[in-house]
Parts: sequence; C-alpha cells; structure tokens
Amino acid sequence: MNKNELIEIIDNFDFDGDFVDVKEFGSGHINKTYIVKFNTPNGEQNYVLQRVNDNVFKNIDELMRNVFSVTSYLRGIIRGYGGDPDRETLHYIKTKDGHRYYTHSDNSYYRSYVFVRDSISYDTADTPEVFKSSGQAFGRFQRLLADFDVESITETIPHFHDTLWRYENEFLPAVEQNLSGRLDTCKDEVEFVKSYADVMGRLTSMIKTGELPIRVTHNDTKLNNVMFDKDTKQCICVIDLDTVMPGLA
Repeated sequence: MNKNELIEIIDNFDFDGDFVDVKEFGSGHINKTYIVKFNTPNGEQNYVLQRVNDNVFKNIDELMRNVFSVTSYLRGIIRGYGGDPDRETLHYIKTKDGHRYYTHSDNSYYRSYVFVRDSISYDTADTPEVFKSSGQAFGRFQRLLADFDVESITETIPHFHDTLWRYENEFLPAVEQNLSGRLDTCKDEVEFVKSYADVMGRLTSMIKTGELPIRVTHNDTKLNNVMFDKDTKQCICVIDLDTVMPGLA
C-alpha cells in the first residue's frame, strides 16, 4: 500500500483538521497499523489507522460492532466518574458515511481511532512496577465492564479459549501429522500436555452447568496491549480490543 493509496483511504474517515502525514506504526503482527497526523485549530492530532486482518477475523461486521459497543459503554462509565474518556478507553472514528469501518476496492478493511495522547507502550517490562500496572489496567477493564450485557456481543474467533476443543481438534492432530518434522525434539512436552487431558474441559464444563458465569473479557492480556502515561508510567487504558468477547474472567 503506497502513500497515495493510504491518503485515499484516510479521506474516507471523519477526521478533524488538515492531513499532514501517515507512516507505519507499532509492533503488532496481526493487523497493519499506521499513525496519521492532522493539524487542527487546537494543535496536532494523531489517529491510528489499521488494516484489519480478515484471515484471522472472518466477520468484520461483528468484530467492529463488538468494539464500538464496548468502547461506547466504557466512555459512558468513565464520564460518570469524572474520568477522561479520550485517554481511558479508545475512541473509534466512523467513516464519513457513518460506517464503523471502510472497505477498500481491493476488499481490504480499515478502521481508525484517536491516538491516546501523551502515551507509550512497552514490549517488555523493565521494572516490576510496569508489569504490576499492566495487571491493574486489565483488572480495571474487567471491573468497568462488570455490568455490560455480555449477550450483546459475539465471538470474534470461535473456540478461542475452548481448551478441550483446541486439545482435541488442533493439538492432537498436529502431533499425529508432525508436519514440521520436529516431534522427536519435544516428546516430553507432548506427554506433559497429554497427562492433563482429563482437566482440559473443566472450565468449559462449568460454563455448561452454570457454575461459572460468562462475562465480557479481553482475552489477549499482554503487556503491549496497555497504554501508559509517558511521564508517570502509570497505566491509562487497554487497547487491541479485537478479541473482546464472551469469556471467563
């Protein structure tokens, strides 16, 4: 995707101000991400533009409905306690014709949100405090969504945390087929996993019996999915909401 094509895509979103520049951004390996710079009467404004990986996410409509629903709910909760919704959750931008994402002529999909100002992210934790703060961010995310109607969102990746399904339908066939030819190098690890086969379905069984409640969960709780204040190093908000869906806290 060259710069002129990116500018054409950017022009479809309802951004404020005058376009200045666009360049690749971040270290994600699922979606292609760009930072888009605009000048506004109030100064520079940055947006994030992403090409959504439709090989991983098969239903972009449902994915973006989830994302808009969750972030809209969070913005309302944050306003309610006097917080800053433009920093404490993502603010997605619709297209000029009111859609949640833009479909390019090559059938690729793009969405955009406001870049969280004065923020940074970490790929590794240099101090225990940074890692602790990331845990607090996900805990707060879970707490703020405690009353969210989980039945209003859908699974973006079926069986994402269905351990028994993954064991029976992915792990065991992978072992049997040995397509990489590396089975001899990890026999102990394979036997370790097999030794826990009887507990693979424990949590999913408790869902079926009603012993565990389904909640809205993030499902990708890694360090670089948290934005930190660039000065205080305290967590600001959780990002990368593509796997936000019904799950177990």
